[in-house]
Amino acid sequence: MGEVAGDREAMTGFRSVLREYLDERVRPQVSAAEQARRLPWQIVRQLGELGYLSVGLPGEHGGGLGKVGDFVLIEELARVWGSLAMAVMSSAIIPARLCLESGSTGLWERHGQRAARGEVPAAFALTEMDAGSDAGALVTVAEAAPGGGWRLNGHKAYVTCGADAGFGIVGAKLESPDAREIGLFLVAGNPMPWRVSRRHDMDCHRAVDVVDVALSGVKVDAAARLDSEHKNIWRSLAGERILSTALAVGLAQGALDAGTRYASQRHQFGRPIGSFGEILRMLADSEAEVSAARALGMQAAVDWDAGDHGALGPSRAKLFATEVAVRVTERAQHVHGGYGQMSEFDVGRFARDARMGPVGGGVSEIQARIVARAIGLPVPGRPGGRPGRDRRLPGAGGRKIT
Repeated sequence: MGEVAGDREAMTGFRSVLREYLDERVRPQVSAAEQARRLPWQIVRQLGELGYLSVGLPGEHGGGLGKVGDFVLIEELARVWGSLAMAVMSSAIIPARLCLESGSTGLWERHGQRAARGEVPAAFALTEMDAGSDAGALVTVAEAAPGGGWRLNGHKAYVTCGADAGFGIVGAKLESPDAREIGLFLVAGNPMPWRVSRRHDMDCHRAVDVVDVALSGVKVDAAARLDSEHKNIWRSLAGERILSTALAVGLAQGALDAGTRYASQRHQFGRPIGSFGEILRMLADSEAEVSAARALGMQAAVDWDAGDHGALGPSRAKLFATEVAVRVTERAQHVHGGYGQMSEFDVGRFARDARMGPVGGGVSEIQARIVARAIGLPVPGRPGGRPGRDRRLPGAGGRKIT
């Protein structure tokens, strides 16, 4: 009991110190960076120097606060600035953890540590134009190269921080687009050996660069494969839905804070609009939903740290929290009336960023299928399917879907 109380006290202290830092040092930079559509990387570097980016890594490599620590970090970042939370999650936390969990000391020391310190943007490149929720549709291929190692050929879409990345982790089919096995390969270089083929003009998370990249005969050595001996590294990716949950909770909390302040200060008919039943009910409902979303996300993080790496907890939390964030941010925008559409108010930015949640990192419909299967509904392993391909249930001993 004392250990649990100590952990809770440490987490509360971490949240308090981080919140003060973000409010004083980061919040004043948000508006200009969003208008410029450019995130100053020195902000991420400073977070790394202070140890915030590695707070969830094991004690010998970081703060030792586990997935719960990462949850608090991303939530607090998103409460102030969604673009920063997205950049930290995608280009620091996930690549660093994948390098560490690969079991390769060399990959961790040469690359993972740099991401955990915020020294260089990193990128995770799995999605393709025709392979979003369906990773089995990947056509990027890793072919065995003469003399050892691999050659990567293909295109990747929606790569966060891909334009400035110092290294990237690429998902590719082994030998053929029709293969079942997908490998994770670390690609690095100065300049990067991939080519930026398209820059996306995002409506949400405007300060983060999101690009498509092309890989043409990119050579990596055999040691650059992250998942070759540690197959559970793929399972660890399910845990990143907990970070997506945290981002959604932070955006919702930021919008709720803004809506509550505005409703307390804005007067109509001689009194604050927050005293009117319609407004107070919107904000009260929002507070209840944000608290519930945070509780689901934190429980998923606690369970993950305790060794429960099943998909249900993270998927359930992400499904609920990302859709809560859309509702809460839109309510807060509505509370602001016409001002909710003005760029000088943060609430519009929260609403734009929240709309990415039900789509990014696994769409809500896929999360719902995972939850439905877990509660016993007769859900097949994959929706749809493609003619001429064997359809099998993951984790079911290769049993065919009939």
